[in-house]
Amino acid sequence: MLMSLWGRLLEEEATKRAELEQIHLRQQRAISETEAEKQELEKERLAKESALQAAMKQLEHLEQERQGALEQYQTVMRKLEDATNNTKTWKHKVAEHEGLLRLIQPGSKG
Repeated sequence: MLMSLWGRLLEEEATKRAELEQIHLRQQRAISETEAEKQELEKERLAKESALQAAMKQLEHLEQERQGALEQYQTVMRKLEDATNNTKTWKHKVAEHEGLLRLIQPGSKG
């Protein structure tokens, strides 16, 4: 009877040990999966950060191009305004000269 008690206790102990080993293995798998997920999330974070930096550089470049285009536009507008003013002055001078020429033309002999 003592032997069967010891046998049963040893069997229960072996069963509990096997259950604990299974629990330990599941915990190890869960830890490994969690670590893998953590690494994947870190990769994604780094990729997004890199993409954000690239987008910010592109935005900065586009802003510089926009500023350059605005400066060119302002230069062209100043030149156009100067040309318009020069044309008005030139037309005024031509009209003035034509008026003087009419004044000094000989009149009709009649």
